[in-house]
Amino acid sequence: MKRYLMTIFTGILLILTSSAYAKENCEECHKKIAVSVSHESLNCIECHEPGGDHYALAADFEINAKGCLKCHEEYKGMLKSPMHTRYKEKRYVKDIFEQYDPEFFGKNCEGCHVSSCVDCHAENSTPHTITEPKTGICLKCHNDYYIGADYTGLGIREDHERYQRGFEVAGKYHQKMLPDVHYEKGMDCGECHSMKSLASGKPSSKVCRDCHNPDKDVLEHSIDAHLQKMACSTCHAAWTPVEYGTFWIKFEGDARKDYFKWIKSPSEDYRKSSYKRYNRRPHIGLNKDGIYAPIRPMFINILSLIRNANALLENKVLSYDYRVFAPHTTRKATRLCPTCHENKEAFLIYDNESRIFMPEKDGMPFKSFKNGKNAHVFGGRAVTPEEYRSIHELYIDNKTFQLKKWNNLLNVL
Repeated sequence: MKRYLMTIFTGILLILTSSAYAKENCEECHKKIAVSVSHESLNCIECHEPGGDHYALAADFEINAKGCLKCHEEYKGMLKSPMHTRYKEKRYVKDIFEQYDPEFFGKNCEGCHVSSCVDCHAENSTPHTITEPKTGICLKCHNDYYIGADYTGLGIREDHERYQRGFEVAGKYHQKMLPDVHYEKGMDCGECHSMKSLASGKPSSKVCRDCHNPDKDVLEHSIDAHLQKMACSTCHAAWTPVEYGTFWIKFEGDARKDYFKWIKSPSEDYRKSSYKRYNRRPHIGLNKDGIYAPIRPMFINILSLIRNANALLENKVLSYDYRVFAPHTTRKATRLCPTCHENKEAFLIYDNESRIFMPEKDGMPFKSFKNGKNAHVFGGRAVTPEEYRSIHELYIDNKTFQLKKWNNLLNVL
């Protein structure tokens, strides 16, 4: 028994001695490293395993984030999550651009993906100040045309690269808009998009009805079809960034690309601009479950190829894609009845006579960037003119509803 206890004591002593020595040994060179409170009790080698001539990085996905997952194993799914692999984007880019440039993704899209735990968990980009990510950290990637900045009330700004006006986030300039009501209440992204959900490949851990029950006393909620056939964001999304027509110009051996220095340059070979980008109420389509939901262009890609002063390709339409999505601009009341029931343009149904822009006169092979007939919708489809006609006629013919609406208005007055 005595020998057994002595062995245990010796083992503990060796561990403590070696850990203390390792820490002191590291600090001989790394004297200025401040570790966050949550990890300050740990010794360096508990996260940084011996590797090669030195000690390995702890959080990089290239080494499977061994230093982090040793304790946080429940999040190992992050190594295969879309935030890291971006497999959908890579597949999309391959389908669209590969025949013109197999390296398009690496040149123009590779920069924004998670490659280390500290990409999101390092406060002020200092890798040893580990913290729970707040909304500001999410906006490092989720800005401009991508969901995120809209949550904080920042919309896209047309020609912002040229004029550099507005609120700057990650080098991009935004226009001040109305923020999401959840942001106003102080909620961070992580409260609906938990680590657990992201690690399991799910975009969110909560949906609206996990916290909210529709109030049937609200006139719009009193209609069963609204609650059964519409996503909450269809009515409650106040606005969204929209980009119609994403134009790419690829230069090969042509010095004239310098003439385009004031427009966006995602990489050395490419310049990028848009036909029209602004903030507006989202269009409405049908998701894969047949539920009416917001949709927007993602993307209408158009390519021109300039090689040695010769235009080999000019305004070639590579895709006309919309996507079902969830704007993060929730407000209590955003749409009035006529904005859907008497507005077919909300459903990407336009009359030729009502057009202001004439893209066909600029050499485009279509008459509008807002045409449901042309659009392929990821995650759903566009509403047909026949379906819109039904939506319109149901509203016009519903006299009971019309009477309730006007009574409500009179009560407010």
